[in-house]
Amino acid sequence: MEVKVLIRRNYQEDHIPFLKPVLQQLYAIVQEYGGYISGETFVNCEKPQDHLIISQWSSLDKWQAYHRDERVKKLCNEIDLIIGQPTTHLVYQKE
Repeated sequence: MEVKVLIRRNYQEDHIPFLKPVLQQLYAIVQEYGGYISGETFVNCEKPQDHLIISQWSSLDKWQAYHRDERVKKLCNEIDLIIGQPTTHLVYQKE
């Protein structure tokens, strides 16, 4: 069953040059995993530092395999160090 993963990060515009290469590496890894369907990024209209990424996966197992990958963990930790706070991941599926 498909799942959607809501990823929330708060960061300032001056973080973007540091985040961009890390996010590009994550995207390259996600392409290796079967099951990734799509992703969209949204910016809060009232708080532009608030970013929401919604990614869609073919199954919970596929998302978990990607999220447990040591390379992904390392890059996610790097992102959190750059922005100075943890990223939030929430996983949803249809009822």
